[in-house]
Amino acid sequence: MKTCRICKTEKETSEYYTKKSSKDGYTNECKVCVASVCKNKIVKTDDYYIKNAETIATHKKVCTKCNIEKKLIEFPKKKASKDGFRTDCKVCFSSHKRAYNTVNKVAIAEYSKVYRVNNKVAITAKQKVWRDDNKEYIAKKDKIYHANNKEVYRAYNKKYLHTENGRLANRNKNNKRRAIKLATTNGSVPINIRYPLTAELAELMVNQNNKCVYCDTYLTLDKHTHLDHIIPLSKKGEHILTNVQWLCSTCNLQKNNMTEVKFLARRES
Repeated sequence: MKTCRICKTEKETSEYYTKKSSKDGYTNECKVCVASVCKNKIVKTDDYYIKNAETIATHKKVCTKCNIEKKLIEFPKKKASKDGFRTDCKVCFSSHKRAYNTVNKVAIAEYSKVYRVNNKVAITAKQKVWRDDNKEYIAKKDKIYHANNKEVYRAYNKKYLHTENGRLANRNKNNKRRAIKLATTNGSVPINIRYPLTAELAELMVNQNNKCVYCDTYLTLDKHTHLDHIIPLSKKGEHILTNVQWLCSTCNLQKNNMTEVKFLARRES
């Protein structure tokens, strides 16, 4: 039996939560009182921190770990506390958390694994919402990472294309592209570009003065010369003579499936 600190009622220990740090291994408040306190507790919202930004920037308090007086902004947020911040500063909190994670590495990994399995749907939904709300941030981060790891991407793609899944993906991509060509062509451009060129494509090359549309590189009829769709097939472009142009391999690969406007804007930036 144990007396609750709040309601002063003597109850069985089963009516209390376990607490390893206490002397008897249980909390001083019964489950009913804990639930009542949590229900009535005012949780801080993000608006609280915005409205009280000036006070937070100037107000100070003493850290319970290092006993040093610091500004509130140097403490981690805790929305359920009176002032909206933890009692230990960010430095002490990080140090404690790092030490705890090191000691309990295996237990944390096991807990995380079980949690992910039991909450797969909720985690996926939450990640989707975050990605939808942060598309620009993700695109910017991916662009920087890709620019700094071109060789890694190139090596991975080369290795992947030689795997069974890679070959299947490439075959499906080519089949889909061929199907779009067949569905949108009017016969002015052949489905497969072969040499010698048709009269229409040869005339197009002459009209471009044998130069790449974007960089003026001189073009010769070899693997470094590509026939590009001005409006990409993936953007509802058609496989017709008025929607194709000759490009050097570099410009065509950089353009990828971008529209002409987007590609030129990226080149200028």
